[in-house]
Amino acid sequence: MRSPPRPTTRAAAQLLVIAKAPVPGRSKTRLSPPLTPERAALVAEAALADTLHTVATVRASRRMLVLEGAAGPWLPRGFEVIPQRGGGLDERLASAFDDAGGPSLLIGMDTPQVAAGLLEDAMGRLLRPGVDAVLGPAVDGGWWAIGLRRPDPDVFLGVPMSTRFTAAMQRRRLSRLRLRTIELPALRDVDLIQDALAVASTTPGSRFARSLDGALEAGPQPSGRDATSWSLLGASASAAAPGSGLGMRWHDGHLDPLPVRRWLGSPSPREHEILAELPSPALDVGCGPGRHARALLERGVDAFGVESSPTAARLATRRGVPVLQRSIFDGIPGAGRWGSALLLDGNIGIGGDPPVLLRRVRTLLRPGGSAVVEVTSPARGGRMGLACLESGRHRGPWFRWARVELPAIARMATAAGFRLRRLDGGGERWFARLEAR
Repeated sequence: MRSPPRPTTRAAAQLLVIAKAPVPGRSKTRLSPPLTPERAALVAEAALADTLHTVATVRASRRMLVLEGAAGPWLPRGFEVIPQRGGGLDERLASAFDDAGGPSLLIGMDTPQVAAGLLEDAMGRLLRPGVDAVLGPAVDGGWWAIGLRRPDPDVFLGVPMSTRFTAAMQRRRLSRLRLRTIELPALRDVDLIQDALAVASTTPGSRFARSLDGALEAGPQPSGRDATSWSLLGASASAAAPGSGLGMRWHDGHLDPLPVRRWLGSPSPREHEILAELPSPALDVGCGPGRHARALLERGVDAFGVESSPTAARLATRRGVPVLQRSIFDGIPGAGRWGSALLLDGNIGIGGDPPVLLRRVRTLLRPGGSAVVEVTSPARGGRMGLACLESGRHRGPWFRWARVELPAIARMATAAGFRLRRLDGGGERWFARLEAR
């Protein structure tokens, strides 16, 4: 399928787009999960369509789509379609520049936010006297654009592609070949779901942004504990069948086992020591089944739970815990007068943005009030992104969550209006005692 390129009146480089035809199960596979393969292919099609639409507006001597697969209705007029040749991506890139034959800028389909002005500037830089190449790095360590004044297969052959070191290796190869290279601005490319959501937020109203509307069936929840009901419904099965427990599946496939039995039990001796130091009244944020709030009540502390999951709130209520069934970001009575707040069992991850959560908790505490935050060890590391709860073949809705490691809590606490008073614990369970300034 070929259409004649639009004529140009001034010298310009060629503009190439290398892409795969969007096919479920073969396109944007790293978006699935959380997206279905069909939805991931629709997102890929939207990214490609937006990219081609932008390229169609750029002044170029030729516009070429270097395609794996068959062209579809998403292809605008004015493009030559050239099949990809070669085995690995390095070979296919070398072949694409060989087919183009002259000064050419090549981009992929993973940066639908790319602007026409940026492409025109890159092509202009490529045609400057004394310039042999341009390279646009991606924030994940790859690259989103590369331009060559003359085709040279040695630029690509043997360079590992699709790694977090690809851009660095590509720079070294260009340098080794003594090609004078100009670096372009870095762009974020779309690999994982958080990349897709971030890019979509910069291009509201685009086809790409619209393709993600409602793409997460339950959507990223404002509070990750909205999924707790699913967790607790499976808790009895998890407790009864060792090895079939519940886990938190992250967007990149990593699975964290979850201590459901501990959640449904009583506080540990170490937790009792922490609770004994908390002033009244106390707010247990994301209280779950209410074991910490119940222990505080038994100590004579006025304690309340905040829990968005109806199932968890019912379990806590059965234990005699008064529960505010809502998000911590909703209205909380007594703001500015609470004596203490608990963020145990990983609840610093609620909402997926720990600094925002800490600032919210600070608004609820009186000056000098205490917050106790459970963090994880440096060996386990921190995480932020989309996650879901999983047990066997059953999977709950996706939500935003985070995991904070020990070294990061001091910085976050200071920025949120706290002083870090003490750190103690061991293994994977560490506790930060914060004081509201």
